[in-house]
Amino acid sequence: MRAIFASLAIAGALSAAAQADEAWRSDIGDIHYMGEFGAVAVLINYDDPRGIQHFYVERLAGNYEERSGVFSGYWFLDTSQAPKTAGGACSQVQTGPDGLRSSHWGRFELEFDGPVWGEGFSMMMGNCEGMLRTQVRAEVGAEQGHEITERDRFYWPSDYQAGDRQLTGVYRLQTQFGGPNRCLEGNQASASQYSGAAFMDVCQNVTGQRWRFVPANDGYFRLQNEFRGEGECLESNERSSGYHGGAAFMDSCQNVSGQLWRVEPIAGGLVRLHSMWRGDDECLESMNPASQGHNVPAFMDSCQNVTGQFWRLVRIAD
Repeated sequence: MRAIFASLAIAGALSAAAQADEAWRSDIGDIHYMGEFGAVAVLINYDDPRGIQHFYVERLAGNYEERSGVFSGYWFLDTSQAPKTAGGACSQVQTGPDGLRSSHWGRFELEFDGPVWGEGFSMMMGNCEGMLRTQVRAEVGAEQGHEITERDRFYWPSDYQAGDRQLTGVYRLQTQFGGPNRCLEGNQASASQYSGAAFMDVCQNVTGQRWRFVPANDGYFRLQNEFRGEGECLESNERSSGYHGGAAFMDSCQNVSGQLWRVEPIAGGLVRLHSMWRGDDECLESMNPASQGHNVPAFMDSCQNVTGQFWRLVRIAD
């Protein structure tokens, strides 16, 4: 599979002003400027009946005054909410800079009416790598008040990046690899599922995916979820261990270094998660729920430039 966004190793930061103010009404639905990953701007159309349509526009991120010329990119369709109605899949699955994987994608080119922020645009779209045959016209003025979704929050800067270093809310823990549809879930240590270890699952309204960061000493936190309560904490593991398949797991909160976590900010509102026990050279990493690696999808590994180690802390409650 050819990586069409191979140059985007780490996501860039969201432009809050663009997210709040720029939207268009188009032939295919209302399009919103949702966020930025590196040099790529993310526009989203919620009105496609097949799913949520993402437009990844190269060179547009942070560009509000020099929009002359043609901007190119790829569109992806998130069909997770309506997979049976989305025909016309491409032969390859591609991955967007926000971690969205889709077999429904294509190229596009768009040109703004003027060089500055707040102009309409014309766009030509194609399916997969085919010719650009579909013409779309977009005018400024779409409704801004669509219902906020968990996917919207995935693009917002994390509280930690915005200055709340105490992390006082309730959070979902997602990775750039898994995208906004996969969340870290705490497990009962004695459970047969994933040998009782923590794992990535489809984001749902379940207490095992609602996490709190409890301050400890020297800038470290304990991670607790609502399912297991205040008496249990997420504990790191040695990946070669046979205990819980070598993965992170919930255990009784104790004065042990494996339960003390450090949040390391990186680019684009993302963070790495280190435990005191495993040190700064190891990071918590997520895996696909279908993977059999380490028997579970959340484990400690050598810190690398991989999207499974780039975590986003999505605040969902106070």
